[in-house]
Order: sequence, then C-alpha cells, then structure tokens
Amino acid sequence: MDVTYDVYVRNDCGAGQFSSNGTPVQFTIINGDDCSRVIDLSSEANMFNGTTAGAANDLSVHACGTFAGGDLYLSHPVGAGATITFFAAHDYAAAVSISYGSSCPGASPLTCEEDLAEFMWTNTTGSTQNIYWIQDGSSEGGFTLEWIYEIPCTENVTMELRTDNLSSEASWQILAQGTNEVLCQFNVPNDGITSPITADCCLPVGCYRLVVSDSGGDGFVSGGFTGGYQLRESGPNGRRIIDNFGNFSTGNTSAISNVLDNGAFCVPLSDDELIFSSCDKMDWVNYKYLVAHGNPAVSAEWVLNGANNVQVANSGYEFWIFDPNGTYSYRRFHAHNVSDGFSPASATRAARMKVNGWYNSPSTPLIPTNVLLNVRVRGRVNGVNGAFGPACKMMIDATRAACPMVKLQDDPTNTSDFSCGVSRTVGGPNSSANKLVALPPQFSPAPFAGGTGVRFQFRFRIPGEGVCIVRPPQTSPTIYLNWTNGPQLQCSKTYEVEVRVSKDQGATWCVDGANPACDPNTVTTWGKTCNVTTSACFQGPATSSMGTQDHGALTMYPNPNRGDELTIALSAVETGVRSVSVDIYDLTGQRISARTIAVADGFVNSKVIFDGELASGMYIVTIQAGTKTYTERLVIQK
Repeated sequence: MDVTYDVYVRNDCGAGQFSSNGTPVQFTIINGDDCSRVIDLSSEANMFNGTTAGAANDLSVHACGTFAGGDLYLSHPVGAGATITFFAAHDYAAAVSISYGSSCPGASPLTCEEDLAEFMWTNTTGSTQNIYWIQDGSSEGGFTLEWIYEIPCTENVTMELRTDNLSSEASWQILAQGTNEVLCQFNVPNDGITSPITADCCLPVGCYRLVVSDSGGDGFVSGGFTGGYQLRESGPNGRRIIDNFGNFSTGNTSAISNVLDNGAFCVPLSDDELIFSSCDKMDWVNYKYLVAHGNPAVSAEWVLNGANNVQVANSGYEFWIFDPNGTYSYRRFHAHNVSDGFSPASATRAARMKVNGWYNSPSTPLIPTNVLLNVRVRGRVNGVNGAFGPACKMMIDATRAACPMVKLQDDPTNTSDFSCGVSRTVGGPNSSANKLVALPPQFSPAPFAGGTGVRFQFRFRIPGEGVCIVRPPQTSPTIYLNWTNGPQLQCSKTYEVEVRVSKDQGATWCVDGANPACDPNTVTTWGKTCNVTTSACFQGPATSSMGTQDHGALTMYPNPNRGDELTIALSAVETGVRSVSVDIYDLTGQRISARTIAVADGFVNSKVIFDGELASGMYIVTIQAGTKTYTERLVIQK
C-alpha cells in the first residue's frame, strides 16, 4: 500500500515559542518502489491493479534495455514443483523483467519482454523460491496483473460414506486449512444407496479440513442403523486419517473442532502409530497407558543425550485425541525426561500416554467417557514435530472394561496364534493346522478369584445356510477344530467365527444384548467377526480338543515381537502356586532375561516389559509354573 505524508515547516522563535505551520508539502512512498518494499502478491486475491506513475526510475538500465519510466517490484513465493501463470494488461508502453531466487530481484533471469501478456513458470529447483515481476517501461501508467498458482496433487485419499436411506442428504467437502477454498467435494446423487459410497480426492502436500454434512439434520441414522464415514489413504491398505464409522448420529455437520490448527488434518502421514493392542480398543479406563511404537529418531535423542537436558525435554511423542464430530480435541506431549508414572526410564518410555493422567483444566481437558474418539501420534525430535501417523479408534468405557468383548487373535505380528481370515483343517490331532486362538481379555478390574471363573465360548455361523454351531464353554482361549461331541464343521466352507468370554464360569457373558446365541432373527453381537475357511478335512481318526480341557493353556503374544512388551497368559495354574518364573534363552543356551510373575488365584495374564533389551533373533521362553514347564519360541523383529 502506498503511503502519503504531509510535511510541515515552522520557525523556532526562541524561548520555546514557534510560529504557525506553513503550507504542507506532500510526498508519497510507493509500495514496490524498490526491493525493500517489494509487493508480496501471495497476500493479494489473485489480482493486482497498480501503476508505475510516480515510481522511481532506479532500474533505468537493466537486462531489458534502457527505459525512462518508473519501475515497480512484485514477487510471489512458489513452492517446489508448483506452477504460477501470470496474465498482464498494460495501458502504456511496458517492459517486464522476470527472475527468481532467494533475494530481490532474483538471481536467475527468466525473460525480459515488452508488452508481455502471459508467462508461466514451474519451480523445479527442489525448494521454495520467490519469482520477481519487475514492471518497467519507456513511459508510465497503470497495469493489471492476474495469476494462477497451482500446487501439484500427490496425496490420494478416499472418502467412504455409510448413510441412511436418505442418502441424497449426504455430502462432504475438503477445504484448505484456515480458508473456505474447496479442493474436493462430493454430493450423493440419489436416495436409497445403502452400500458404502466412496469417492477419491488428490491433494497437494499440506493441511486441510474435512466437513461432512447431512441436510436432514439427523446424521446418518435410519431404522436403528447408525452410519458414518472414514477418510483414508487410497488403495487396498490405505491407512485411516479420520475414522467416524458408526458415530455420526445427530446434527447437520461433522467436523473436527477448530481449537487446534483449525481442525486440520495433514498429508502425507508418518509411520508413527499405536501398537496393535492399543489401537481400536473400546474399553479403556483411566490411568492405563496408550502405547506407540518407538520412533528411532526419537529414541536416538535419549541414547545420545542422557536423561536431563533441554534436547531430551523437547523430544518425545505427542498424542492427539479428538472427536470427529467436534466435541473434543486435545494433544498431550510426553517428553523423554518425564516419567508419567512409568518406570524404568528408557528410550521408549515416552511412547506411552497415561489416560487422563493430568489435571483437568480448560487448556488440558480430560478425555470424555463413553465417546467414540480417534487417536493419532507423532514423534518430536528436539522441538521439531514430525507428521501425525494413522488414526485408531478409542473409547473410555469402564462398564465394558469390567466385562470386555473378545475376538479371535488378529494381530498380524502374532504369527503363531493369528486366527482371523485363516484357512484351517477339520479333524486330526491337535496342531497349528486346526487351531484357533482367542485374544485373552484384559479385565479392569481383574475378575473375581483372579480369573479362575473365566470361560471362553466359540460360535461358528454360515448365515445364508442357517448354520450356527456353539461350542461348550472352556477355560482355554485355544480351540482345535477336531471335536467329536456335538455338530461338527464341514469341509470347504467359510464360517463367521466369534468368541465371547465369561468371568463367572458361564453364568453371564460379556456380549451386547441378551438374545439366544443362535436366534435366527437377531443374533447377539459377541465381538469382532472373523472368517475362517475349512480348507480340508483330516483323513484319519479325530482326537478331542485340548482347548476344552482344564490343564492350563499358554498364550504368548505378540510373536513375532518388536522387543517392547510381551503378554503371557496361563489359563490355569496349580493350586498353591503364587508365582511363575519366565526365563528367556538365546539359541546358544545363554539366559538373556529372567522375570517373576505373580499368580492371582490360579490365573496369569501379565505383560513383560523389555524396553529393547532383546536384539533381533530367535529365543526360547521357558515358564515354570509349579510342577509344569512350558516352552515356546519367541521371535524378535525390529
């Protein structure tokens, strides 16, 4: 903006007396008149009307020649890979010099032309550069400059909607952070589209806002069905950015609160994420730990700098917990030098966040209970934040934690027990070929009598054929598909398999609702459903399932393991045994680690924390429980 000044002169008459001001003399400092006042076009609305009249002629001789008129400096930052196109109109004999560089007027001349009307430049330098437009000419006058700034899109994302029957009321927009500029949008064209509705969007690297709308004002709800949406990376294994499936049940719009970063998400994502057992856990209670995988760059700050200096205090992990519907958004940072109630100190201690382990205040609000939330994590190295990684769901629900839902083991790193989406043999002796394993629940508080009343029950269904097989309750989380009592599985069939758990010997079960297990009309939800295909039938005599016996089964996961923590569960321990010993040996027979785990009334379900003490490789785990010895292989993969 040009600035005009009035200059007044008066006489000093002595003794503190002054004459009246004389007639003012005006002068104007013209914006863009030289490099110290270059006009920043990025703050303009893609159009600039200016004039060189009155501007100084400090570039009378330059690359374009010799000109008598005033000259004006304008610039626009151009990111790496971005393209800018100028359109100019002059009402006088103009000359234009264009260059780019880090200092005015630019180190690399691009062109120098008279009466230039259009010019396009793509920044291929690999870093942000300023492009300089110097307006000059043999005379002076007005001009108009317009431009289009284009950033290449490289980040492909997919939006999936699950609407009610009034699907035409649904729409979404992705907008640039802090603005109303729409980059992608979608409106569902028709009603009655009940299948998932997907649309893709290509975004430049940067930060954006997602706004999902329902013009009916009731969210995606109809006939008891609760829909929602998910934003994820495109592709078959696209990681989640915002996951609001089953959670948009009221109101006209759903969007992250703008309390932090204008409610923005950014792309691309980093690899920082929660460990499998912390992700999508819907039965959190206060003061338990959300745990993220260790980031090597963050861990290195601890290794290199010890426990107590500024660099370590500025390194750690930031956890972002938010409601996609906008009711809550808070980020909690855990630095290396803060225990947060966890010991011992280590390079990965900061990768833990104690749920609601802080004072409630307007700036540090506690996580609400019984609200479906998303949680994402990012590393921080000496004060510099990385990008947030993929989203997981979470909910604080003390009622569910006291009686949690269970499922088949679906942690892909636990290759020995992985049971979701697998193919298994029917019949034969107990082996990995016919074994399914349930993920043992983490009760909070612990069940009565230390878990001696814990029972598992497995259900196998083919809804389209009216098949529903429910096995008798058992103490072990492992079942072998070789039973001879009751209906048996058929070969070459795909079953929907669910598990439920009881903590009172089967008197009651941790499920949603109270319908019979095989009610053909409304089947009670037991937990996550996994498909299991019976690929073949064993040719030979069948044996009974060890999973139904009460001699105590060992479950150890995840395996392979990243070397951070290992869960060990024994479903039954001899009466009178108060602790079990856990020894870990390498393949040379050298004992690498030793632990003692307390037995709670005949039941073991505890985590062993390694904190990186085991190198990558194979180990033998030996567990001594009274007179019984259990041996299992453990693979560490970092």
